[in-house]
Amino acid sequence: MEAATLRLRELAQRVVDEALARGPLRGALLAGSAGRGDADEWSDIDLLLYVDELPPEGTLEAIRIAVGGVGPVHNERDENYDGSDFSVGSVGVQVVYSRVSEVERRFEQRLAELQDLETPWQLGARGVLEGLVLHDDGVVERWRKRLREFPEPLRRALIELSWRR
Repeated sequence: MEAATLRLRELAQRVVDEALARGPLRGALLAGSAGRGDADEWSDIDLLLYVDELPPEGTLEAIRIAVGGVGPVHNERDENYDGSDFSVGSVGVQVVYSRVSEVERRFEQRLAELQDLETPWQLGARGVLEGLVLHDDGVVERWRKRLREFPEPLRRALIELSWRR
């Protein structure tokens, strides 16, 4: 494994360990080049933390401090997501807590109801399929199985969408 990938994966695991020390996780997924294993010296960390309920405000700040992260810090929070961008040394780190129920609602909306297919959700689906699982109670593997099934009605809908463009 390349040194850059290994370095990013070790940092991502430190972030996951700090998150676990502050509350339960259903899953943790390292997406992007670090997750796929083809990171280079300019790669960053894209880390998805799946929870039943978002942690208290300030949790991401505590994690950032614990892993030696510095600003500029950009935080976004709503009822389903809590995300933060910061740097650890020369590495950009993006950490997002996502509620499992919202992720599952969006999967259902797209995979079964064939709604909202024009949004760039395929990137997120690819991240779930290709990312490195750093923690899982079974939820990430369940999502991967569902995405791999790729139902025929979804295939047809995506083809029809591309024809209309």
